[in-house]
Amino acid sequence: MDVIEATTKRITELCKEKNLSIYALAKKSNLPPSTVYGILKENRRDIYVDLIKKLCDGFNISLIDFFDSEIFNKIDRIIK
Repeated sequence: MDVIEATTKRITELCKEKNLSIYALAKKSNLPPSTVYGILKENRRDIYVDLIKKLCDGFNISLIDFFDSEIFNKIDRIIK
């Protein structure tokens, strides 16, 4: 799993945890739904931190909360 895959997995995980649809997350994040759906596409290769910050605002969490996940801990171990 690479960083992009982990990021999309984390977004999906948080949507389930917060009981939010992708559409509802987009609205709470002040993003067009097409942008959020586009992030989750398998071939997406560019997810920027400012976009993740907006999603965190929609989830009502911090960037630290977003990246403080076993998903990213596993990647960190792989990269080292």
